[in-house]
Amino acid sequence: IESPLGYEIFSVYTGDDIPSGKLLNPKDFYVYDNKIIYILDSGKNRIVILNSDYSFKSSIDMLYLNGQESPMNDPTGIFVADEDKIYIADPLNQRALCIDSSGNILKMFTKPDSVLFPQERSFTPTKILSDEGENVFCIAVGIYQGAVGFDSQGEFIGYFGANDVTISVRMLLDRFYKRVFSKENRDRFADYIPIEYTSFDIDSEGFVYTCTEQISDTRLMIKKLNPLGENIMIPLIESSYQQGFGDLNPRIDSSGINHSRFIDVSVDRRGNINALDFSMGRVFKYDPDGNLMFVFGGFGNRLGRFITPLAIETINDDILILDSGSNTIHTFKPTNFSITVFKAIELYQDGRYIESIEP
Repeated sequence: IESPLGYEIFSVYTGDDIPSGKLLNPKDFYVYDNKIIYILDSGKNRIVILNSDYSFKSSIDMLYLNGQESPMNDPTGIFVADEDKIYIADPLNQRALCIDSSGNILKMFTKPDSVLFPQERSFTPTKILSDEGENVFCIAVGIYQGAVGFDSQGEFIGYFGANDVTISVRMLLDRFYKRVFSKENRDRFADYIPIEYTSFDIDSEGFVYTCTEQISDTRLMIKKLNPLGENIMIPLIESSYQQGFGDLNPRIDSSGINHSRFIDVSVDRRGNINALDFSMGRVFKYDPDGNLMFVFGGFGNRLGRFITPLAIETINDDILILDSGSNTIHTFKPTNFSITVFKAIELYQDGRYIESIEP
């Protein structure tokens, strides 16, 4: 259903004020305490720290382990628990880190020495977050059991919130043929394993929101996981008008059939879910129950369009998009229409139904 525009482009940050030079291929960023922006400037293996008005605050240009330089190598994920606990996913170095504001490595998380972790695989974490108990969770390449978990001491504690294998017609056919064909022919069929998460975020109540790039059941492309790793979003979606996440139908163009592919997710102060679609370069904004509110953005070189959007964050009601292709951050502000929508949803979810009618 068409609606008035929910967000409008407000500004584009280019990094001109950074003393040591502009951004180069940034892969991720994080907004701490709704006011400090930490940019993982992967091309220069540094962290650039900005105030909420995008003025330069400081940078972490080198990491140190026991007093010795220990540089990052094209890091891909950042999470900030406080100004002296910054978590980094450093996949090419096969490690995840907790550092302080001076770049000193406080903790290092490496390949778990456990029978539960496939020892034939390397530990290549791409995204990272920490909860209030200082447990650390990493999304790692080739690990389908869920996010790799470590306790506050750095010990491996297992997996969190694995994606289920969703049933498709092709899967059912493969299972049938595997029963009737020889072992040699059976080996040619696909092995069905859960799909890896592409990114995740955690809200103030400890719920973890995950996104998945490609999955047959679009209702599972975004999940809200409780502390047990159980998805509590599905019942809400099934009882609403929103029958899944992303586009209702795939788009067909010269490159083929394009489905929505969520590469990052962020939860704002109201509990609204903001998902970044890498396939079309757009932002999908959902209310806390998973109902679609707005879609905006897209690929292009003009204002408010992206080349390679990789990460999404929020400051209050503003939405920030990190565009690695142009080495910029785009800030979108809500329109008067969307502010009215936010107010109506907030009142309704608080049980103030009569007050919510007018907005």
